[in-house]
Amino acid sequence: MSSTQGTTNVAKFTLQKLNQNNYALWSFEFQLAAEAADVWKVISGRSMRPVSRPAVVDESNVIIQTEVTATQAQVDEWERKEALARSQIVKCVDDEMKVKIFTKKTSTEMWECLQSYHQGKTRREKYRKKQELHKMNYNDFKNMASFLDAVMMKRNELEQMGSKMEEDDVIILILDKLPAEYSHAASYIRNQHGDEAKDLDEVIQY
Repeated sequence: MSSTQGTTNVAKFTLQKLNQNNYALWSFEFQLAAEAADVWKVISGRSMRPVSRPAVVDESNVIIQTEVTATQAQVDEWERKEALARSQIVKCVDDEMKVKIFTKKTSTEMWECLQSYHQGKTRREKYRKKQELHKMNYNDFKNMASFLDAVMMKRNELEQMGSKMEEDDVIILILDKLPAEYSHAASYIRNQHGDEAKDLDEVIQY
């Protein structure tokens, strides 16, 4: 089977193309599909192009590296997988992402380029969302329910980006932002210990 035949008849690995906003979900779906198609090891760099190598001996004629013979069939199979991997990456990204990878020669270089770009972007986005969360002011919301909904929404957004906030940290943030009229309730919650301490759901319902 030629490389062309092996790549043109394969369905796209992902239904949604990679864009500026969906890397986490896209990369998860793409990797699962690549594993199922037996090309993920090529993309991740764990499977290198087969190369024949002579045996290596030291000064005492002790073999320190055995001879490796790469057959043409092995090379052809690896090149088929590499061609499939490159083809799928290009098919599964939008035009803006294609611009970032069109100079890359291998599927590994393409993947690492996309990963580096989006992980850097994700770090900036995490920082921005954390700033937004900590700058929230209770008086900017019409009532307690809308304030708590906004806090929990930001927390969920951060968790979806891989930045988990511990419940105690969320509770402290909520209590610190409550106006003076809630100072007694906030003090009561802060001073609870052990089994008496309320979890996040209980604080929200309190």
